[in-house]
Amino acid sequence: MLLATDTPGAPAAPNRQLLIFSDLDGTLLDHHDYSYTAAEPAIEELRVRAIPLILNTSKTLEETRTIRAQMGNNHPFIVENGGAVAVPEGYFEGKPCNADTPLEIHHFGLPYGELCDLLQELRAEHQWPFRGFRDFSVEELSRQTGLTPAQAKAAKARESSEPVKWAGEAAQLKLFESQLSDHGLKLVEGGRFHHVMGRTDKGRGLQWLLCRYRQFWPETEFVTVALGDGGNDVAMLEVAQIPVVITPSVPERAAITIENSANAHYPSAAGPTGWAQAIQQIINQECLAA
Repeated sequence: MLLATDTPGAPAAPNRQLLIFSDLDGTLLDHHDYSYTAAEPAIEELRVRAIPLILNTSKTLEETRTIRAQMGNNHPFIVENGGAVAVPEGYFEGKPCNADTPLEIHHFGLPYGELCDLLQELRAEHQWPFRGFRDFSVEELSRQTGLTPAQAKAAKARESSEPVKWAGEAAQLKLFESQLSDHGLKLVEGGRFHHVMGRTDKGRGLQWLLCRYRQFWPETEFVTVALGDGGNDVAMLEVAQIPVVITPSVPERAAITIENSANAHYPSAAGPTGWAQAIQQIINQECLAA
C-alpha cells in the first residue's frame, strides 16, 4: 500500500503500512567510511514500494538534510537522538515534497546553549574529564571522526544535544550520569561519543511521528520497523513492533540487547549490508502476509 515518496497522499488498500525508522552511523551508514552503498538496492526497493524510510539519528539537522537529499528521501526525520523532529511542510496534507521543501521543526528537550552552559559549570566545579563538540575545532572534530571539514562543521551545528568524549573511569562516568539526571538531563551511549541531552530519545521521536501518521490516516494499520546498533537506539528498538538489532562494526563494542525480542531480527552482517538483509527479509514477510 503505500505512501508515495514524493506525494504522501491517502493510503491505498490493503490498509497496512510499514514505517521504517533507521539509525545512520554504524547501521545504514558504514562505521568506517559513512557509505550506504551496500544498502542502496534495499533503499530503492523501499522507494519502489513507497514505504517511508524515516531517518532517526544522533546527527544534526544540517547533517541529516544533506544525507537525506543524497538518498532522494523526502520523508520526515528525527535528529539528535530525538531532540527534534523535522517534517516537510504539507507532507501530512498530501502535498508534493522533495529535498528542497521547507521543514517544520518540532523541538524537544533543553536548548543547546543552555545545555552547554550547564555542562561547562559542572565540569568546572567537579573537574569531570570530558570534552564536547563545542570544545572541538572543526579540524579537530574532523580528525576525531573521519568526517570531512564540511561534514564536521555540520556536526557542530547542534540544537538539542552535546556529544562528549569521556576520558575518565567507568565509575566516574556513572557519577557524572547521576549528576546529569539531577539536572533533568540524560547520558546516552552512541557509536563514538556519549550524548548529553534532555529527557527525550529516539523512541519518543518514533512515537510522536507514528501519532501523526495515525492522525492523518486513521483507517491504516501502521507497522513500525526500527533498525539500530548502539545504546542510543535501544529506546527506538523497544517501542518498534519489528526491531532489527545490527551487529556493531567494531569488536570493542558489545552487541546491544532489547526487551521486546520476540519479533526481533538479527542480521548476520554488520552495517548497511546487514541493514539491507533485514529490510529485504521484512518486505518478503510482509508480502507473504498480505
